[in-house]
Amino acid sequence: MNYTLKIKIADYVFQCIIEDFNLYKILRNKYRAFSDKRRADVVMHFSLKHDNRRYYKLKDDFKKHKIDFNVNSKDMCRIIHNNFYGFENFLSSVIYYWLLHKKVIVLHASGVIRNRKAYVFCGKPGAGKTTIAKLLGSQIMNDNEILIKKRNSKFVAYSSPFKRRGIKPKNINAPLAGIFFLKRRNFKKITKLGKDQAFKHIIINHYIPKFSYQYKNDVENLFKMCIGITGSAPCYELSFKLDKKIWRDINALTKLHNEKEGFSFRNS
Repeated sequence: MNYTLKIKIADYVFQCIIEDFNLYKILRNKYRAFSDKRRADVVMHFSLKHDNRRYYKLKDDFKKHKIDFNVNSKDMCRIIHNNFYGFENFLSSVIYYWLLHKKVIVLHASGVIRNRKAYVFCGKPGAGKTTIAKLLGSQIMNDNEILIKKRNSKFVAYSSPFKRRGIKPKNINAPLAGIFFLKRRNFKKITKLGKDQAFKHIIINHYIPKFSYQYKNDVENLFKMCIGITGSAPCYELSFKLDKKIWRDINALTKLHNEKEGFSFRNS
């Protein structure tokens, strides 16, 4: 018997056809907030086999919008429960690879929506992405991965269902207001980045599956997206002390900087 689940990510609907009820139940619970009933853009078929061998095998046909997962394990349900991060890593890599072909980029970042605008915060592990998202008191999109794509001539940030860290998932999106590259310091400073600097920071903080680097078109798509973002959305390097006043400081610092630069940044 097959079980069907549809999830919507960055305006695309992925239909999951799952043979195993336990795997279906896990995915349904994990991605409930991203469920959708629209016509599928991609069909993913999960075929499970239970024996002593263990492997993942992937077959895809992007032109026909079909992806087949052949998963072999003696006890798949136990493995997924005990190491869901590993399984989700595999699943998200395939989906992100498909989305890259649709010119959707993924950033290692947290994101919040405030005043109908999306504010994205990139940084290394420990830079404060999760904490800053929780402190801002806004709608948290995701605290680890944010998707960005161009929609009607504007760049829009989308929440991701994957790899969130203890936050309640929400399938939300908003026009991109700005990207902040975080540095934890004992002082507060904001620097607006030029296009070349911003491009370098986005490349450092982007995510695409490693196998994408084998293909010239995938790398070109990535670079074109990054160039487009730096030409459209303001990018900042933000040094800060993490406390509950951080959003007030972001407003004050960006306002002060933009008065000098002549750039209008929307305050909360």
